[in-house]
Amino acid sequence: MPSIPTPEFVINKRLVSPIEIDMWNIQGKYENGAWHPLVHACVKEWAKKNNFVGKASIWSSVMPSASFETYTNTFYIVAFGMAGFMKLLESTLCDYFPRQVLRSGEMQVKRRTWRPYLHLEYGKIWIIGDDVEWDELV
Repeated sequence: MPSIPTPEFVINKRLVSPIEIDMWNIQGKYENGAWHPLVHACVKEWAKKNNFVGKASIWSSVMPSASFETYTNTFYIVAFGMAGFMKLLESTLCDYFPRQVLRSGEMQVKRRTWRPYLHLEYGKIWIIGDDVEWDELV
């Protein structure tokens, strides 16, 4: 499987509205993190539809939230450099578990509390493989 060294991630200081996923209350087929392939498929669909060959990064964080029925830790996800992707992702996830997905209020993504989730570059989608290399998402 092809890999690349840790890339230069796309991030900026503007306020963004991430998608919030109430991951602990997803039940059935997509519980216990089995929803991640839905995100991966959505990224692949977006990249193919847009013939994307640029550079973009998707960031994630797990933080406390009172946005759902119970106060819990939720998974936040946001993309930089991918116009239209967040609407596609929100719509896709809502098709599978609508009560566990919402658009969060505006916030700033900071490296100390967020981590790179996926990266697009060289016409491919990359996922963390180890501490220093990223593997191609297939």
